[in-house]
Amino acid sequence: MISVQTIGRFILAGGANTLLTAVVTSGLSLAAPTPVAYTIGYAAGLALSAVMSSRFVFRQRLTPRRAVAVCVVNFVAYLCGLVALALGSQLGLPTGLSGLSVLVSAPVSFFGAAVVFKERGDGGLYRNMTVSAETPEVSQIAT
Repeated sequence: MISVQTIGRFILAGGANTLLTAVVTSGLSLAAPTPVAYTIGYAAGLALSAVMSSRFVFRQRLTPRRAVAVCVVNFVAYLCGLVALALGSQLGLPTGLSGLSVLVSAPVSFFGAAVVFKERGDGGLYRNMTVSAETPEVSQIAT
């Protein structure tokens, strides 16, 4: 089960990540082309996301495989946000409310990272799940 404390740490880490990305992007855009500044800021945000998700949010060891998986999760969350923006636009959502896409992308990011950082005892991703003819209980999946 995912604790309230884990969700709180995720929110704090996300805030720190957003701040870092904004500061790096804005600062670099003073000396470099904006797309370059954005790319570097985004990369810095991905790096911080991987470290904060592992060490602070889920309190797991960061491995190269997990770092790549966090980047994939963030990319999937980004794509889900784009889909939400497109749907919102088609439904007539005002452009000024486009930030609401975070209501889609944040949960995708959180639950994706929760899977990536699931505690591993034997090197497998799902330590508490067993292969059997029975359907796994929700508590087995969520823990």
